[in-house]
This record gives sequence, structure tokens and C-alpha cells, in this order.
Amino acid sequence: MPVKVYTQAEVAQIAATYAATGNVNEVSRQLNVPSTTIKDMRKNPQFIEYYNLALSEHREQIQAGLQQIMTKALNNISDGLNNGDEIVSFGSDGEVRRTRRMPSTKDTAITFAIVTDKLQLLSGKTINTSQGEDRLEMLAKRLEDVAQSITGEAKPVSG
Repeated sequence: MPVKVYTQAEVAQIAATYAATGNVNEVSRQLNVPSTTIKDMRKNPQFIEYYNLALSEHREQIQAGLQQIMTKALNNISDGLNNGDEIVSFGSDGEVRRTRRMPSTKDTAITFAIVTDKLQLLSGKTINTSQGEDRLEMLAKRLEDVAQSITGEAKPVSG
């Protein structure tokens, strides 16, 4: 049986489909290429190059879509904070009533905390957790010293 030789365009398409699906069997099904061929192709430097390019483009598309979702979500949050959440109810006469209710203090505080945290991460102003660990170690040492001064013997603090 003759061996099928794939063109660069076909290899690029196989690599792009694999980058999009991440599943050899799915690529095989979609493009009618034996899964063993795809598994062998994954070792080929040209395939790897096409795959990385397609994966990069796929990530950019996903990031652009997520950016749009984030923008809509931020607009919705801003509208909710400024105007309140929309409440839809139905009167006894079947009439649709729309009102606005301002968010609770708890919801506003949670929103504030999350947004503040994300802004700090984006600006590189994160809290150094190792400082907190150092402070705990210092406190443990002080407690050991106090215990030793009271009892005359050292008693390690377990944590």
C-alpha cells in the first residue's frame, strides 16, 4: 500500500485542527487522517512549527473574546453600582413591572475587594506573603521565650 505524502498546506491544516481541538482522534475524524499518522506528525519539526503558530493565533482569538466579555461584565457591574440591579416582577393584572434596587453593602464590599485586588495584581503591588510568614515565626519565637521565662524550660510551639 503506497504511503500518503501530505503537502505543507495539509500538515498546516492538521496542526491547526490539532491546536484547536487538542485531540488526535477528533482531528482524525474531522480531516479523515489516520490517528497514527497524526501521532507521528507531532514529532515533525514542521508540524510543531505550524502547531505553535496555530496555537498562538487560537490563544489570541480566545483572549480577544474574553476581553469583550470582561468589558461587558465591567459595564454591567458599573451600571448595577450606579443604578441598582433591575428587578422584574409581574403584577396581579399580568403587567410587567421593572424596578431598580441598589446593591447591598455586602455585595458592594465584595466587588470593591475583588476590583482592588485585581488592580493591585495588574500594577504589581501584591502583598508579600513571606512577610506574614516571617511575622508568624517571630511571634512563635516570642511565645516560646515567654513560656520559657515562666516555666524555666523551653516548650516548642507546634503549628
